[in-house]
Amino acid sequence: MNKKLFLIVLLVICLFLISCSNVDNLEGKIRDEIEKANYCNEDVDCKIESFGCPFDCYNLVNNDADIAGIERLVDKYYQVQPKERECVYECMKDPEVIVCENNKCVAKESLPKVSECITDRDCVKGGCSGTICQSKDSEPIFSTCEFLPEYSCYKQINCGCVNGKCGWDRTSGFDRCVKEARVSGGDVIV
Repeated sequence: MNKKLFLIVLLVICLFLISCSNVDNLEGKIRDEIEKANYCNEDVDCKIESFGCPFDCYNLVNNDADIAGIERLVDKYYQVQPKERECVYECMKDPEVIVCENNKCVAKESLPKVSECITDRDCVKGGCSGTICQSKDSEPIFSTCEFLPEYSCYKQINCGCVNGKCGWDRTSGFDRCVKEARVSGGDVIV
């Protein structure tokens, strides 16, 4: 009797170990399939898919990948491991930008912003009345050829680079000059 009990316990342990091994193999197979689905030639090939816990918050995959096949494997996994559906962590928001790098879809927080200037020398005054501050590399901006009294105040400030954009370094003296010029109501010269 002791021998029978020992064999039954041993059989149960073996079955348990085999089932655990099968679950681990299935999880590994799903992760492999998700990795295989991450391929691209250009940015538009990529998209975000979510297969739930424990397969990360989001997965980057090709638009033409066999998502239904991966979902069938995940469903099978949840039949064996129903508690795995319950995440113990919160997901961050999906990435803003997905790009194709070295034939893999890669998440980026955002595309790098292109600055129109680095130094003040990258900016120039423009417009007929000299009231436009723009990048020296941009196309000229045309304005009407009029001269309002407050336009003379622009001689007091500089056109320069402010946080990567060309703009005027307005001062309180400039603001006062504009206010006084508008109050004085001088003639508009056209």
